[in-house]
Amino acid sequence: MAQKIKDISGLLALLFSLTCTHAQTADIILFNGKIFTSDQKGLFVSALAIQGNKILATGNKETVEKYRATNTQQINLQGKTVTPGFNDAHFTDIVVLIGALILPMNKRKRR
Repeated sequence: MAQKIKDISGLLALLFSLTCTHAQTADIILFNGKIFTSDQKGLFVSALAIQGNKILATGNKETVEKYRATNTQQINLQGKTVTPGFNDAHFTDIVVLIGALILPMNKRKRR
């Protein structure tokens, strides 16, 4: 009886661990590059795993490989650099201002 309880509790523990494991898989893996992270501990990594709009893992190819599935797109960066998208809200204002200054100048008659 004690052995059956151990077997059942072991089986339940195994089933519980399988249901609690949330296996995340990457949609895209970038590798073999210079990827800027802005993390002071390591500003650059060579690989990155992405799921949707979320970064799953950064590091080397071995680190992100565990997130690869059969449908994961893998991109060999061939040493190229990747940086996050920068959005500068002030840049648009400057372009509009320059456009407003240049347009009237172009419409002036030359003497």
